[in-house]
Amino acid sequence: MSKFRTAHAGMSMLLLGAAAAAPLGAQTRAGQAQSSIADRGRTVRGRNDAPANEFGRFAARTHGSAAAPVTVYEFSDFQCPYCRQFATETYPYLDSLYVKTGRVRWVFVNRPKVEKHPNAPLAAEAALCAAQQRKFWAFHDALFATQDTWAGMPHPNVYFIGLADSAGVNRQALSSCLARDDVRALLDADMQDGMTLNIGGVPSFVVDGKLVAQGALPREMFVHTIDSLLATHQQR
Repeated sequence: MSKFRTAHAGMSMLLLGAAAAAPLGAQTRAGQAQSSIADRGRTVRGRNDAPANEFGRFAARTHGSAAAPVTVYEFSDFQCPYCRQFATETYPYLDSLYVKTGRVRWVFVNRPKVEKHPNAPLAAEAALCAAQQRKFWAFHDALFATQDTWAGMPHPNVYFIGLADSAGVNRQALSSCLARDDVRALLDADMQDGMTLNIGGVPSFVVDGKLVAQGALPREMFVHTIDSLLATHQQR
């Protein structure tokens, strides 16, 4: 398996070639590791859900065609500056080039780094509540756009509810959702995925159960990676 490493703004990237393993949510026999992240000795725990059921959990925070040959899972933290940089500067270009053209399906997975970003879990819960109104991506954009405002707040709940209007979200429904335990369970499931895959830094990007990129890298790096992944899938 070939690999290419580079660095940018203190972050690293790993490009993986040839052999791909089962994607997040694929069925596997008990005790059998689904895949490994190259040269790091880390494995992915098997899940019992079929991919269709897995996308049921992620449906409201997924962009792109279900028929896309490549699905990218973005592990991100709403309070992370690198994640904001990717979301505002790089993703719109990738969305236009790959997602809207039906070649890539993009899935957002919460991976708040609580020790560094104490408001990130609540921001994630608010976004998940917005997702229940099919407004995840609008709220996603609003959170990153206002990150500098709410990141240092001791209690950002009221501010997040105030973002509802700009994102087209019903305030009362958002407030009610944030008070329930089910949204915390959704966040816990996302965090479990991150721990299972041993995701450290954010943003991180997983395809076929493997880490393929990490960091707010130049978009040319992502283009190279995704083009390589698409070429690999075409060869299957």
